[in-house]
This record gives sequence, C-alpha cells and structure tokens, in this order.
Amino acid sequence: MFGRWPEILGQLWKRRGPRAPARRTVPSRSRARAESASRPEAEPSAPPTLTLIENLDGPFAEAKLAPAERDLLERVSARIESGRFELPHLPATSMALLRLTRKRGVDIERLVELIHSDPVLASELLRTANSVLYATTMPAETLQAAVMRIGLDGLRTLVLSVSVKSTVLRLGELESFSQEVWRQAFSVARIARAIGPEVRIEKDRAFLMGLLHDIGKIALLAMLAREQRAGEKVGPALVGRVFYVHHERAGALLCEKWKLDEEMISVAGNHHRFATNEAHGRSAALVSLAHKLDLHLGTGDQGSLRELLVAPELDALGLDPEGRESLLDQARRAFQEGQAEAEAA
Repeated sequence: MFGRWPEILGQLWKRRGPRAPARRTVPSRSRARAESASRPEAEPSAPPTLTLIENLDGPFAEAKLAPAERDLLERVSARIESGRFELPHLPATSMALLRLTRKRGVDIERLVELIHSDPVLASELLRTANSVLYATTMPAETLQAAVMRIGLDGLRTLVLSVSVKSTVLRLGELESFSQEVWRQAFSVARIARAIGPEVRIEKDRAFLMGLLHDIGKIALLAMLAREQRAGEKVGPALVGRVFYVHHERAGALLCEKWKLDEEMISVAGNHHRFATNEAHGRSAALVSLAHKLDLHLGTGDQGSLRELLVAPELDALGLDPEGRESLLDQARRAFQEGQAEAEAA
C-alpha cells in the first residue's frame, strides 16, 4: 500500500508549497575552514547568502555571526540545554488517529468519526483516495471508503504529513527555511525508499524514516520564531549553527512527544553519528546515506557522488561492491523522479 506514497505526498505538497530553489554546488566543510582561515582576522565575515538550506549544517554552521545573531543563538541554546522550550504539538485529532491505527482490531467507525472532526484532513483523505494513483471504476465517496482504500499505513503517513505541513505554514518569515527543510526531507525519503531493499530494510519503513529524520529542524525553526525579537534578523548562518548543534536532540524529543516508535526516536536523535547508535545503527546509517546522496545528487558532481561508494554507511550496512553500484543507480533514479515532479509543478 505504501508503494504509492512518495507520489501521493509529492502531489499533496505541491498544492501547498512553492517549487524548490535551484541547487548549486557549495564548498565542503574543510574548504570552508580553509577559506575562513585565509582571511585577515580584521576582515568582517558577511553571513553567507546561499539558499541551500540542506547545507546549513555544513559550511554555514561555521560562519561568523553578527552580535545580534549570537545573542539569539545563546538564548535558544540556553532554553534547549535547560529543557525550558516548547515543541510543536500534533493536533489532538492526529494524536488520537495515530494511536488508533497502531491498535489491533482497529475500530474503523471510530477512525472515521475522528477524521470527520478535522476538515483539512478529511478533504485531503478524500482527494488522495480519489487521485489517479488510486483510480478505480468506483470513486471513494465516503471517508470510510477512503480509509479502506489507502489502508492504515497510508493513513498514518497522511496524518503525519498534513500535521507537519501545518506547522511549516505557521512559521511566518521563517517559512522559506521550513519549506526547504521539508522539501529535502521528502527527497531523502524517496531515496531511502529506493535503496532500502538493497540493504534489507523494508522500503516503506525506510520512506517514513527518511521523511521524519530531520524533523528536529522544524522544531528549532519554531523556537527561533518564538525567540526572535522585533528588528532581529534570522539568516542562513544563524539557522545553520542552530541546526548543526541541536537538530538531533530536538528531533528525538519531538518524536517522543508525538509518541512515535522507538526506532523513529532513535534515528531522529542519532543519524549523523550512526556508528554510535547501538539500538538502530543500520536504520540510522541508511538515513545518513540517503541524506548524503541527496546532497551529492543535488550538486550534479558525478565524481563527488561516486566517492559515496566507499562511504562508511555502506560498510555499516554490509553492502558488497557489486550492490553499491546498483544502490547508486536506484538513488539517482529516485532523485531524478523527484526533480521531474518539482519541475512539473
């Protein structure tokens, strides 16, 4: 049933979000350090203006901040370290639906009753069930028929997708950052789903982990929006620093609050340092690899992309040399399909 979800969520997001910005090559972290070191100490360092949000936790994270940005960073960091910060809520209806879909012998009538109470979710459910991806000779004219058509796994993914996007659209002037974070999450999800079977990870599970692996960044943007004072500007350098330091911790806490399962919490909380993730190291390695593949495919540098054939994630996943070439092809195909969809939007 999940097989159609990448396309369904792509269509759902295209209705509400802008087209992704064009990707450009950015310097590696080591190159960023070298260039920074070569500047005279007295020369002011202007914040980077590149709009590639997915690279914020790379070279952007090391850019110098203006005094007002440093002050905002310190306030955010102090809240996180002390535990005195709010995380975005899932709507009560969404939480109840997620609980019900995890139960054995779920009461479909109760599910439908809850969906009726959320007009946005109800309309998206009917639209999805009657989209060309689920086209049948008989349209789904009721919510019960729509639930039966897309299934419980599909409903869970739809609930999470609609809920996260509602958070994205409430971030005001930071919305452009959150939209790009979500665009990247969807691209990583597609890649993770494509390569999951190559490393013996169920493709639908891989898709959902890719979709939510960086959910902590949305929580951090919401926190920045709350902490931002009148006249303070939030630029890429500041966002990058906040992401770099805090996004995994924020992701784990958000998944816990949303009562997602242990594996999802673990992956969101520790995917960059996947080798230290003792509980779900292979899943974390898969997400880390999909993230890197998305970045390298976005630059269009084939030489850089092929360097990933010896990535430590592939060692952790136990993939043999022949399988690595196949994995690269699968990732490239998934990425290109996503790009084609964005261009057609």
